[in-house]
Amino acid sequence: MGKRTILIYGLFFLSLASCLIMAGPGQAEDYSLQYEEIFDDPEAQVIVRYGDVDNMGFGWPENFDPFSGNSTPPHGFPWTVDPEDADGTDRIMVVSSYNGSPPNGEDGYTTTTSRPENEPREIRIHFSAPNPALSSAVLQIFVDDFQSPVWSSRFQVSMNGIRVQELEDILNSLNQTGPVGKLITFQIPDRVIANMQNNELNIFVDDPTTGAGDGFAFDFFRLLINPGQLQNTGIVSGYVYDAETREPISGAAVSSGVGSDVVTDASGYYELQNAPAGLAVLTAYSSGYTSKTSGVDLIAGETATLDFYLELSDVAPCDCADTDEDGVADAWDRCSDTPLGMYVDRYGCPAPEVSDSTCDINDDGKTGLEEAIHALQVAAGTAP
Repeated sequence: MGKRTILIYGLFFLSLASCLIMAGPGQAEDYSLQYEEIFDDPEAQVIVRYGDVDNMGFGWPENFDPFSGNSTPPHGFPWTVDPEDADGTDRIMVVSSYNGSPPNGEDGYTTTTSRPENEPREIRIHFSAPNPALSSAVLQIFVDDFQSPVWSSRFQVSMNGIRVQELEDILNSLNQTGPVGKLITFQIPDRVIANMQNNELNIFVDDPTTGAGDGFAFDFFRLLINPGQLQNTGIVSGYVYDAETREPISGAAVSSGVGSDVVTDASGYYELQNAPAGLAVLTAYSSGYTSKTSGVDLIAGETATLDFYLELSDVAPCDCADTDEDGVADAWDRCSDTPLGMYVDRYGCPAPEVSDSTCDINDDGKTGLEEAIHALQVAAGTAP
């Protein structure tokens, strides 16, 4: 591994008053820092960590690795918020819709804290412009005490103002009674990537609707830009089925957002090596089906099982009609947020191969995204 450049900011990193440190091979991140940026690491072209890694200030049990995929032992609450912690980390937050009359009781985080200190806060992560340009990103979050199944909350997630239902579904499936913490690794959708070109990622998690008495917390966020190979991984295997017929689907693709995708064999079986430890979030795709995102607990070095049941898409294969008359073929309308290289062909409509959706890769004045849209417009007969 070559030399790495580590750019470290203090808590007030927006001022860009920084200290540049040249690190030798193998130097670990400094988990005590509130903000740290690392370049040219095997895990990613740029790694940006927001918040110190300290288990809400309680510290880690002996020999515990927060990236191993294990949940923490239960810890106490409430705790005193350190004003030097990155805003929105190491603090209890209670959903904004809570009004004192929750539909299904309330947790200890809710009863032991009060407004305005426990109001949900937006996480604002700024990062240096990568070179080559941003094309994909993975977000790791150490989450604490999410318990939607217990308290009937329904969390919503936005990234740069865009709803991210895939992550909502994962958070709303967690039951972290204890409270306990755990790492989630999530592939940021392309529709959000396209809105990260100003070199920032703003994340807001809240339940604005149910009135649930549900508190939650984050220890840290770790953004991996143009990711490579994670250090802590395991194997996820399983089958991909048709949700209605229960028949296996061969040729379906399964992705974790890190490393290469895998394709199911004739029996619908897949085996994904090097899946991220923690709550690994995988997505399955197949031509003519709606994609499905699910999470599975995975301990580093071990194997977990995750099956997918895909539902038929209501967009017919090779249907390049523009039924909503927006100048874009229906196939693009339905699949613009899927991984590059898969967003068109599973609906059967032609499009050029695109290596980056946001850059002008052939210097013709159009981004790859614009070229793909134009190709679908031509196929649908709606091109200007």
